Amino acid sequence: MRLPLKRIIRRLLGRTAPIDLTNKFAAVNRPSLVPTIPLAPTAAQPHLPPRITIVLPNLTFTRPTGGPNTAYSIGGRLHVAGLRVRFAAVDKIDVDLTSLRAHVAQLSGDAAGAQGIEFVTASASTPMLVEPDESFLATAWETAYTAQSALQYTSAKEFFYLIQDYEPAFSPWSSNFALAAATYTMPHRPIFNDPILADYLYGQSPESRRVAGKSISFFPAVDPLLFAPPTAPRQHPYTLLFYARPHAPRNAFELGLHALRAAVARGALSAPAWEIRSIGATLPPFDLGRGQTLINDPWNDFTEYAALMRRSSVVLALHISPVTGYPVREIASTGGFAVTNTFANKDLASLRTISPRVFAAPATVDEIAAEHIRAATATEAGEANTPLPANASQMPPTWAAALGEAIPWIVAGVRESRHA
Repeated sequence: MRLPLKRIIRRLLGRTAPIDLTNKFAAVNRPSLVPTIPLAPTAAQPHLPPRITIVLPNLTFTRPTGGPNTAYSIGGRLHVAGLRVRFAAVDKIDVDLTSLRAHVAQLSGDAAGAQGIEFVTASASTPMLVEPDESFLATAWETAYTAQSALQYTSAKEFFYLIQDYEPAFSPWSSNFALAAATYTMPHRPIFNDPILADYLYGQSPESRRVAGKSISFFPAVDPLLFAPPTAPRQHPYTLLFYARPHAPRNAFELGLHALRAAVARGALSAPAWEIRSIGATLPPFDLGRGQTLINDPWNDFTEYAALMRRSSVVLALHISPVTGYPVREIASTGGFAVTNTFANKDLASLRTISPRVFAAPATVDEIAAEHIRAATATEAGEANTPLPANASQMPPTWAAALGEAIPWIVAGVRESRHA
């Protein structure tokens, strides 16, 4: 009996149902591969301070995380420094901007409540107007395409680019990988949130070195009040908080979960002395063996997230990237322990500059499980309740200190572009 060719192929591929390719062609049918904000030129405003537009994928107050918060903090501080600041969304924007505006003011220390900052989006029928002496700042690879497009309307020869990870690796080798990598060859002034990331990116994209002389790096900070050491000693039951985001492959959820199971199987993190909780996404409970369960904590707001971090003794936060990520820095600020992975030039020595209480190893189940056991042993010995020496961390004490060089550097660049 002869079978139809399509049926034979499905059998070879292990498929019994038709292959649905609808979503595969969604990007092809869009007007462009990368969504951008429609732009149009407008008249100069020489009687007003120069303006910088900071482009984000979305302007929403829901679950503000480290990446957008850094962009908000920079924008708020540029406003305090005397620039006109406009945040622009490629996609979604809150209908009511009250909470977002207050959040930007709190992050940047703007006593005026960020009242002079604009929050906008645009459409084909109502494009966003660009002044001829305006500057742009991209915050993610997709937003770099809007910033590059704006250069045709401005005297600026480059846009500023806040680079917080090696974003081509967010996608498989694909169109998106190529499009993300191409942004590093655009005319831009990079602002790296970690010198280690800058070194890694230049190693991956040597052609980007042509702008290396016009770049700046800083070490991220965390809020020292929100992420202060707990007022009461950490005690039974100890909490291990797993930064679990299955939707973000770089956070290696599966590897982290199996490493927890391996550590529990070896007798560590035993219930009821330990509670193991996850945050970062809505997840069901997971059985870890030996009576231990991974329990999900719902995300409420940033203040409650910080309170949970202060109560935790250990945070598991993997990041398959040259970037460390904020949870490691946040638990370090509270005096707790972090378990994370090394990657390329992000080695144990560089991670220990954040805190000597960072445990790190190559991203394998066995090695991360071994770091869990070390962190649990140190916690049970009471080390998490011992204050660290004042010079134990090279992390900036505040965001004002972290951005102390970057803000004047950006302001100078914006003013330079205005008079170009």
